[in-house]
Amino acid sequence: MPHRTLLFLNITASFLLACGGVQAEVTEYDRSVFQTLEYGFRCKQETTGSALAPNTVVGSVDLIDPFIGFRWKSSRVPAVLGLSFGVRTIAVPGTQFENVDVVVTHPPLPESAVTSQSWSTSITDSNPNISSYAFDYPFELVPGSWSFEARSKGRVFYHVNFEVIETTDAATWSKACEIGGLSS
Repeated sequence: MPHRTLLFLNITASFLLACGGVQAEVTEYDRSVFQTLEYGFRCKQETTGSALAPNTVVGSVDLIDPFIGFRWKSSRVPAVLGLSFGVRTIAVPGTQFENVDVVVTHPPLPESAVTSQSWSTSITDSNPNISSYAFDYPFELVPGSWSFEARSKGRVFYHVNFEVIETTDAATWSKACEIGGLSS
């Protein structure tokens, strides 16, 4: 237990120094569609499968259920393998939108120069919607401005900005995810 406590204190200090410790106001969303919009980052959680997403670099998106929440509620995200960041929404009763595109824009990825990835989802009042991006591969660790936008037929449902930042504490963040307990 003392090892976990020291790791937690180290992670907390790293977070406060690197991320500023507060959630900035960087969101725009349609309040007639959503009763709740949250964003932040967490340790990547186990997947329950995947869905084809040909407009992404890897060609698919991970499915997760149940979503365990964002451990760190910040728009500043350390560029560390194993971390995931994104947006969670809960729609107002009576909401039903199919074929909604989630578009993630980011600085150019090395080698491919890709600056945008997208996949399709739905926004309904029956389930919360989770749109997130996990750092699974070293080539994804690109610092700079990233954003998530949900849109359909010219209508923007939300736009959330993130700043992915370089960190000297990647090993500490990775260790926190390995031992668990800090992901929710």
